[in-house]
Amino acid sequence: MKKLFIGLVAGAAILSQPLVPAFAEGTNEIETTLDSPKILTFEQKGNIELASVDGIGMVDKDDYYKIVLNENKKIKFSVDSNESVMIFDLMDQSKNKLLRTHNDGGYSFTNISDEIALPKGEYTIRVTANYSRNVPYKMTVELSDPVYYELESNGDFKSANPISLNTRYHANIHQVRTIADNFVERDFYKFDVPVTGTYSFNIKGSTMLYDQAQNFVERLESWDNTITLTPGTYYLEMSYGIGPYFFEVNALPFKDVDSKHWAVKEIAFLSDRGIIKGYQDESFKPNATVTRAQAATMIARALGLDTLNHPAPSFKDVLKNHWAYGAVAALVAEGIYPNGQQFNPNVPLKRDDMARMLVNAYQLKGTSTNEFIDVPSRHWAHNYISVLAGNNITTGYNDNTFKPSNPVTRAQFSSFMARVMDERYLPAE
Repeated sequence: MKKLFIGLVAGAAILSQPLVPAFAEGTNEIETTLDSPKILTFEQKGNIELASVDGIGMVDKDDYYKIVLNENKKIKFSVDSNESVMIFDLMDQSKNKLLRTHNDGGYSFTNISDEIALPKGEYTIRVTANYSRNVPYKMTVELSDPVYYELESNGDFKSANPISLNTRYHANIHQVRTIADNFVERDFYKFDVPVTGTYSFNIKGSTMLYDQAQNFVERLESWDNTITLTPGTYYLEMSYGIGPYFFEVNALPFKDVDSKHWAVKEIAFLSDRGIIKGYQDESFKPNATVTRAQAATMIARALGLDTLNHPAPSFKDVLKNHWAYGAVAALVAEGIYPNGQQFNPNVPLKRDDMARMLVNAYQLKGTSTNEFIDVPSRHWAHNYISVLAGNNITTGYNDNTFKPSNPVTRAQFSSFMARVMDERYLPAE
């Protein structure tokens, strides 16, 4: 399955040095400079890569550390000093300051931490104490997958992060603190509206919306703002509070699928690609069952299959004058569905048959260690269902059943299709 990102590519950040623990056994006693920093090395800890270092913070003495990223990553920094005097800076390869944070200024806490998503490249950390005393500290740096995370710096229209519709993004408002003043950053994002329609903004309050010419359009004050937009590029400006936040911009292509519908993002995702279509009254009927013919048609559209030049299948109930004939013939020719005497095009698609179609269509591999209690090994679709579960495309029901004979609704089928096509829509593990 193809991954999509906000200018980021999810993947492992492989550093230029071997993956071994960094400086964890002792105190940092090597003199470092901005031009000659220590290179941090990392070891794998589950889903993250971790480096830690012990040092002594002193006034007029800065400790510098270098991070080399071969892939884009979300990075979490933490400095624990047991004293409220530490300053932490992060700079890019051009020595531009991306992040500055500290625990000075009368605060009682002794740990400082922040997080940021960065593209591949080289970065320098500066750690120092703010007063003339020796301050032992421990710094930890965690690398993790930045999927749909803010890419700094994005503090103006020119550097706005491009975002996709129907996707939840995670970001952070950082406070850059100096002795003289406080500065709260602004985050900018841009998105494209392909057609005139209704769009829902699941966004924290006091967010500014601008048009392609960077003219102010509207202030979004609360969650689930729903407005009509015409085609073009739009900008969002976030400038509230301090700390992490998330947001999403959802297209609402059908009048009966509002911003609160559980499958709104998946339905909009498939609609944007012409894979699913509504009815003449602009409805989608998400709770109606999807027929076998409809499912075949949607899969053929998603895969871009040729529906005109395949041998005729042997189904007696799908003749050449049937509206789904081309799609059914394509699925048979591609080995997605077995040939036979009856296809039952108007019968609601069952969950077990859906599993077979999706596994074959996308050539999914793997198995699940979890066995659904209503899908024994002798069930004809056991292996297909196990592959779906192994790829986290289905988690079944709360009672550990899959209900293989249940019909699939249009919303459910849209959800499964979106999960297969794009990892953004996989359920949280």
